[in-house]
Amino acid sequence: METVFLKLLQMSISAAWLAGAVIALRLCFRGVPKAIHCALWALVAVRLLCPVSIESGVSLVPDKIAGGEIVSSWMDAEEVEKGTVEASAAGDIAQNVVRDQQMAVPGTKSTAIAVISKIWLAGAAAMLLYAVVACLRIRSAVRLSIQTRENIWRCERVDTPFVMGVFRPRIYLPLEMDERQTELVLAHERAHLRRGDHIWKLVGFALLSVYWFSPPVWVAYILFCRDMELACDEMAVSCMDTNGRKAYSMALLDNSASHRKSAVYPLAFGEVGVKRRIAAVLRYKKPAVLVTAAALLVFAVVAVCLLTDPVSEGSSADIGGAVEEARESAVDAAEEDTLHDAFFNVLGYDGYVYVDDGGGVGHQIRTYYAISDNGDFPIAVSFGFGDAEDYAVDLDGDGITELITNVQYGGDGAQRVYVYRWRGDAIVRGELPTTMLPESFDDWGANATWSEYVPENGVFRLHYAQKGGGMYAVWETNDLKDFVFYPFDPEFP
Repeated sequence: METVFLKLLQMSISAAWLAGAVIALRLCFRGVPKAIHCALWALVAVRLLCPVSIESGVSLVPDKIAGGEIVSSWMDAEEVEKGTVEASAAGDIAQNVVRDQQMAVPGTKSTAIAVISKIWLAGAAAMLLYAVVACLRIRSAVRLSIQTRENIWRCERVDTPFVMGVFRPRIYLPLEMDERQTELVLAHERAHLRRGDHIWKLVGFALLSVYWFSPPVWVAYILFCRDMELACDEMAVSCMDTNGRKAYSMALLDNSASHRKSAVYPLAFGEVGVKRRIAAVLRYKKPAVLVTAAALLVFAVVAVCLLTDPVSEGSSADIGGAVEEARESAVDAAEEDTLHDAFFNVLGYDGYVYVDDGGGVGHQIRTYYAISDNGDFPIAVSFGFGDAEDYAVDLDGDGITELITNVQYGGDGAQRVYVYRWRGDAIVRGELPTTMLPESFDDWGANATWSEYVPENGVFRLHYAQKGGGMYAVWETNDLKDFVFYPFDPEFP
């Protein structure tokens, strides 16, 4: 659940950036059809619904937002404070073992994330419960309605017209409404049905229920509901003359709701921003074609720039790999020196592995160096006994191999598995945290857990001790979302 909440938190931050842009565009393009404003809010909904995004070179989303650095920096601060297991060619193995033991101890921030995740789930459940209760109350109120024609029903317990229903929506009218006002009101409510607003409002409220913790999402939902009503007003009065628009305005005033029915139901005729709607109806003019076309062009550009994420600097397109001369140099080094092994496209680079005997204590320290136009630099490290293996695997399907390394220590051979990958413009290291383990986990020390990568089926396994002195149990995954990633910045000579 913690993983889901943190992912939603990251998506809400990305959507907040887009919502701010939509609000600015609404202010700049007041004269365009309000249906276009509604389409802009659909872009925000896409950001909230879609957990993945396309990269483009024209994206205006900041790297920190696109790369999830805001959430990850908060989440991973605990891990950085604990220390990371780092080794250099002349590193101290004992010091690394102590640091690794420190990492196995769950922190207070992990506990805080778990508590916040439960609060989020409770809030979402409360929002959905509110929607269900509100719908049941309205259905109870219209239970004795009378059908007059088609999908039009009249009810004496209704004080303002509205639409209700999803698959077979109905238009409910007050019992005493006169025929002149009835036709004007029906023009508005039928516009809702033609636009599918009875469905879109439910989708909007569902998103609001999930992202209830985000103030920008609340603002977006409120403005979306206003724009939806204004768009239906425009559709209803588009064929009316001045007298017709005046009569429509009077109908709005006469049927303005005395109180809000519900944030999710219904689509009420006179419910949202009546004063502003009347003013908009009275001064309505068909928008100029050129103005509408210009607005559509601007909005299309905004959609491309804000629905896409910037191209990661860790991608092969940005880094370009090593130059051909550097690649040949790496191969030559592998042939001339048995301590070097050539490798290609690890984290988007060409490079080599430097192996040290760890000061003669039986360990190997394997330092991964990348070759770039600016020289060689370390990108990862692993250490352990000579039979420990590292792997280069494309875990996320982006065409760039992640690096899976081992930290193996002690006579019992307990080990940790780490994954190195790109996040934004930096290399980060990830491990499997203990926060997802069940309550049966007995956290008695550094060797209470150990992890491994199984290349045969591509899964990571986290072995953990159980309370009561039982056998080790196994938790496994093949999803990088289950890893905790934090900055990796080794200080090598």
